[in-house]
Amino acid sequence: METGKCLLTILTPTYNRRDKLPVLFESLQNQTVFGFQWLVIDDGSSDNTDEYIRGLKSDRFTIEYHHKENGGKHTALNYAHPYIKGDYVCIVDSDDYLTDDAVESISSLIQQYSSDEKIACFSFQKGGKNGKALVKDVPDEPVVSNHIDFRLNGNRPGDCCEVEKTSVFREFPFPEFPGEKFISEGYLWVNIGLHYNTVYVNRVIYMCEYLEGGLTNSGRKMRMKSPKGGMET
Repeated sequence: METGKCLLTILTPTYNRRDKLPVLFESLQNQTVFGFQWLVIDDGSSDNTDEYIRGLKSDRFTIEYHHKENGGKHTALNYAHPYIKGDYVCIVDSDDYLTDDAVESISSLIQQYSSDEKIACFSFQKGGKNGKALVKDVPDEPVVSNHIDFRLNGNRPGDCCEVEKTSVFREFPFPEFPGEKFISEGYLWVNIGLHYNTVYVNRVIYMCEYLEGGLTNSGRKMRMKSPKGGMET
C-alpha cells in the first residue's frame, strides 16, 4: 500500500448520490491549492454514478474511482485502503462539499505540526445550512488534545471534519459483520484518540446537509439492524 505521491486524499464513499456529486466536484475545482487525490468508492450504486465519475476530468487534481458491492459506508472506507495515495486522508461525504480554502487550510496545519509524531489527526469544523459550526465551545486558538478528553469528556458532541494520517487510518479498519451495513465512524475516532493526539481548530471548512435517508438521519434505525457493529461503538 503505497502513499507519499501527494499530501492529501479526499476520500468520498458514495451510494446512489449521483445528483449530489456535482456540487462536491465543483467545490474541489474551486480550491485555492491543488495536487490532491479525489478517491471515490462507490458502494454499489445503481444510479449511473460510475458513468458520471468516469466522465469527469480535471487538470488540477487526480480522480480515481472504484466500485464495490453494497456493504455500508464503513466497508467502503475499508475498501479504500490500498488506493489512497495521500499521506493524509479526509473523508468527505458525497452529499457535502468543501469551502474554497479547505485544502489550503489543511495543508497549512499539517506543515505547522509536522514535527510532532504524536499528532495523527486534525479536526476542523463542519457547518450546517446556516454556515455555523456544528460543535460548540471549541476555542478560537488551536488545541492539542485527543478525542477522549476533548470531545467525549469535554462534552462536545457533533460532527467534525477530521483529517488523519493515512497510516493511522489504515491502522484501525472497521470490523465487518455479515449481514450488517453500519458501524459509526466513532469507532475510528475513539481508537485514534486512545493512541494519538489531534489538533482541534475552530474553523469551518466543510459544509453539510443532512438528507432524508442519509446515515445521520437514519442512524438509530441502522444501529438496530446492525447490533454487532453497534457494540463496537
